[in-house]
Amino acid sequence: MLGGFKVVMEGPASRVTWKLVLSFICTLAILAPAVTTASREKEEAGATQAYGYVTKVESNRITIMSLMGNAKLLPLTTQEDFTEVVAKGSKVTAWYFQQGETYTLKWLEYPLENSFTSSRSIRGRVRRAIVLPRSSVPSADALYDATAQFLESNLKWRFAARNLAEDIRQDKTGTASPGEVVNASNSQGNPVQVANDQRELIPLIARETKVNAVLEIVVEQVAADVKHSVAVWDGVEEPISAPKGFLTSAKSVVTPQKETVPAATVVFKLWDSRGKLMWSNRRGFALLALREGKELRERSLADVLQNTDNVQRWLEIVFRSILPDSSLSPRSP
Repeated sequence: MLGGFKVVMEGPASRVTWKLVLSFICTLAILAPAVTTASREKEEAGATQAYGYVTKVESNRITIMSLMGNAKLLPLTTQEDFTEVVAKGSKVTAWYFQQGETYTLKWLEYPLENSFTSSRSIRGRVRRAIVLPRSSVPSADALYDATAQFLESNLKWRFAARNLAEDIRQDKTGTASPGEVVNASNSQGNPVQVANDQRELIPLIARETKVNAVLEIVVEQVAADVKHSVAVWDGVEEPISAPKGFLTSAKSVVTPQKETVPAATVVFKLWDSRGKLMWSNRRGFALLALREGKELRERSLADVLQNTDNVQRWLEIVFRSILPDSSLSPRSP
């Protein structure tokens, strides 16, 4: 079973993210984030570290009960809105600066999966749902279908046709259909307006399609860090070498950074009919390029999705916290 954390740097000049991945394979192995220890120490010079759990999340503040030394509440001022990213009760590590009685967040390390409502409550409340898809990677339709079928089978949810959600979004926001490649950075309007549109969109979709939950699925292309021929990103790891002849006809890929490879990550957000976030998870799905000999060659999402057994196992890990115990396959010894 693989777990993971995401680390966010906050600062006026730039915001840098990297992934700290914990891989539990026989014995615990901790894989370092994509920065050197020296550079991280330099960036965190003067910052105080605190480990604890989240007691409150607001749009510009996150409050942590620090468990280091004398336990105390830390109200940390933030530049990023974590209300839909970090759940109350989540265990986090924060690095912050203090000026008088003011605490300003510099770094935050938090789980990739967050539950804003109990699993029992989710299973009790959701009967009919709809998928709201978006992808910056072509050929993601089979993943949306596989997810809906998996949840229909394991949770007995009934799914409305997802094209209904796409049509409503098109009418509401004018966003391109998810069958096309969507780049969030090209979205029209300012970030506040986009967020407001999203908050209005979820209840509208639920009302128009008569569902009590909207499962938002976003497929992103990211750069996975490579170390010793293994790519590591968003809670997963995958060897980058392909068997000889496996991708002979595929296009060569040039990466902007030598020690990275393109990969797909999927972000899931489960909303109730009022637009309240109940659960979220972010997990790496597959590499979009593999090394064959000395060349890096393209691998399409469609090719990955043909291995339905692997997709099913991946979905079981993604939704493990929501599924009833009786639905889970026995774990490997």
